[in-house]
Amino acid sequence: KYLYQYEDFKIHIRKNGFSYESYRKLDSSVNIHRIDFNFINSSGGTFEEKDLKHFRNIRVFFKDDEYYKSLCQKIIQKNVWEGVDVEYIINQETGAFKYNYIVSTPEALKKIKLSINGQESADISNGVLVLSTTNGDIKEVIPESFDANNHNIDVNWILENNNIHFS
Repeated sequence: KYLYQYEDFKIHIRKNGFSYESYRKLDSSVNIHRIDFNFINSSGGTFEEKDLKHFRNIRVFFKDDEYYKSLCQKIIQKNVWEGVDVEYIINQETGAFKYNYIVSTPEALKKIKLSINGQESADISNGVLVLSTTNGDIKEVIPESFDANNHNIDVNWILENNNIHFS
């Protein structure tokens, strides 16, 4: 549905999850490694675009574009699970991508479950999810999680059989 590219990294946002693609140039070829995060038991929700400028439906913007440099943006995927929205954000200054979970109640956090596919290995080290790929490690910090009143909710990753959820 949406695609964002930053340097040698692409992020695909889909109705049923999101994906990372990393690229590494070799002598005469390019090595591509893709990791899919698939929502488990999710309706997929609906998309709400806020100041949508970097992400586009199958359109790519690069960080060096003048158009990119003056913009900020956010996509909210509403009701991915009942009472859970996913907020995708591009940092205007750094080009960094992050996502947050917005939950209606602390109990709704228990509905968030994702399967991770494509990595060579996955591990949690000091609260950081480390996904090994042929192009190096991808490190994920725990997404910020908020209740409907914008209060932070303290969460921890739980990784079981390439599925992730929170405690």
